[in-house]
Amino acid sequence: AHFLLVGDGVQRTVVEAEVRRKGLSGAFTFTGEVPFSDVPHYVGAATLCVVLLRNQLGRGYGCSAIKLFEYLACGRPVVLGCNIATDHDVVSLVRDTDTGESWSLVGQEEEDARILSGKILALLDDPERMRACGIRGRELAISGHTWRHSADQTLGFLGELLGITPQGRRLPRRRAAEAEPALSASPA
Repeated sequence: AHFLLVGDGVQRTVVEAEVRRKGLSGAFTFTGEVPFSDVPHYVGAATLCVVLLRNQLGRGYGCSAIKLFEYLACGRPVVLGCNIATDHDVVSLVRDTDTGESWSLVGQEEEDARILSGKILALLDDPERMRACGIRGRELAISGHTWRHSADQTLGFLGELLGITPQGRRLPRRRAAEAEPALSASPA
């Protein structure tokens, strides 16, 4: 396998140094920061994509799984490891939709590395499943995980809050007041 790490960040130099220390430089390419418009080309060049969502800093809150949905939208099977809250239960999402392989990170680096490599190899050993995972992933991303979908959900929520219909008409006062208790009853 050859690993393509696209982007930049605070851990890049640490990861590059570890790759050199282990004598694996020939198996990795680090692109550094690339223009956002070029990202789909890099994702499209991948056979599969890896997403690791880890709570490294002891924070008690989640993060965005946007990379997962970008990879799925590009029709790539994913290998996902996660140990933090996200907007979705992404481990179950990947497993239940068979868009790749997923697991809840155990928090022990060697064990997670062993699981990660096993899941990557399981996909690479089954090209037909990888193709099917990519198709299902793209369909999933397009059907409900686009920027348009997120915007529509946000506008719908704000419309309910303000008592405005999607067509821009104000709802009768009682309807707007009815929406308020429902919002406070929903967990964030």
